[in-house]
Amino acid sequence: MQTYFCQCTSCGREFLLDSYFSLSSLGALSTSEALAAGPELGKKMMWDVCFPAEYADCPEDVPDPIKVFYLEAVRALGSSLPNAAGAMFRKTLEAATLDQNITSLLSSMAINGYSKKSLFGRIEELNKSGVISPVIFRLADAIRQEGNAAVHDTTAYSLSEAKALKAFTESVLMQLFTIPAKLSLTRAVVNKSVHP
Repeated sequence: MQTYFCQCTSCGREFLLDSYFSLSSLGALSTSEALAAGPELGKKMMWDVCFPAEYADCPEDVPDPIKVFYLEAVRALGSSLPNAAGAMFRKTLEAATLDQNITSLLSSMAINGYSKKSLFGRIEELNKSGVISPVIFRLADAIRQEGNAAVHDTTAYSLSEAKALKAFTESVLMQLFTIPAKLSLTRAVVNKSVHP
């Protein structure tokens, strides 16, 4: 068996691929192709992505640096570094609540002092103003609390806890960025068709 150091042709991320045959016949291979084809071809060609264990794309329409923080958390999770992942998911939430579009939206709603509030105060304000639903508020607060635990507790943070934070963070990012962007696009299409 040989292990190959690869780089995704789509996103540029690096990964390791274990193979019992030469990969030179495959040419350029993206991570998504390797992950999608690996289990099926595994029986015939015996290869699989072995590191990192988990790949994920950031939800759509999430701006930098929030996207960078989220992907770093996912890479830490895929590398079995749950404490680092927990801290980075919290940092993702911190950056998301301070995003310029979010703070501008709350300013337009006459909510003063939002940016100076604690993380809990900001997610509470997002909930009160209806920017996030009560369910997403609870998920965001869980990310805050669990991220704090990953950083400040002296006990080790578990991989299953970090995986739960990943799912929670995806939901929060989708409500803050993906869904509003999709609604805006849909409104633009509808307005264009109604008022050509």
